[in-house]
Amino acid sequence: MAVQTAGMARNKRKRNPKTITKSAVLNSLTSGSSQRSYDHAIREFIDWYCSEPRLAFNKTVVTRYRISLEQAHYASSTINLRLALSGALHTRLPTPAL
Repeated sequence: MAVQTAGMARNKRKRNPKTITKSAVLNSLTSGSSQRSYDHAIREFIDWYCSEPRLAFNKTVVTRYRISLEQAHYASSTINLRLALSGALHTRLPTPAL
């Protein structure tokens, strides 16, 4: 049986910022269908974002994401949904400590 220190217990309680942000976005929706749709869109955005060179999450990233969606021939309504989602994620991201 392993002995846990107080620091180890605190680390277990910390949640990944991506998980917290995703939960915050999904919990703000009341419709189960919307939650499933946004969950899928969030997973796709994170997959795309992680496949790109590491960039700060700003307008340039959103523009590059829009271009990639257009190149994949998504419908404009889908692109608008995905861009709205990226804005929702951005507003709920934890602010870095200065």
